[in-house]
Amino acid sequence: MRPANDWKEKSIGSIYINPTFPSLALTIFYNHELIFSSHMHKCKGQLHFQCDNFEERTLITKQPSVRTQATEIIKKVMKTWELENIFIGTGDTESPTIINDFNLPFIWEKNKKQLKQNKK
Repeated sequence: MRPANDWKEKSIGSIYINPTFPSLALTIFYNHELIFSSHMHKCKGQLHFQCDNFEERTLITKQPSVRTQATEIIKKVMKTWELENIFIGTGDTESPTIINDFNLPFIWEKNKKQLKQNKK
């Protein structure tokens, strides 16, 4: 698929990184219209990526780290879309803090038991 002539100027990607649970959302807009929506989370020893018409579960390996594995999946998606403008946010879902780099928090490295203990 060849992007529109004004793709670089009118396309925007946004990534929201959940700071308290190993999950993120990725959306892509063109000319202010949502054209792609996806999310990924860690569950049952897998990275679960789901979008409008595709779902994939990838087994988490010990090396590289789960954060590196998740980052590679997101980079692959972003490369496919050839986005120039990407906003990354975290924190409050209603008013996220914009960050400069796609760095997943350490919470992605914790297991289910550790996550439950943190909630106490």
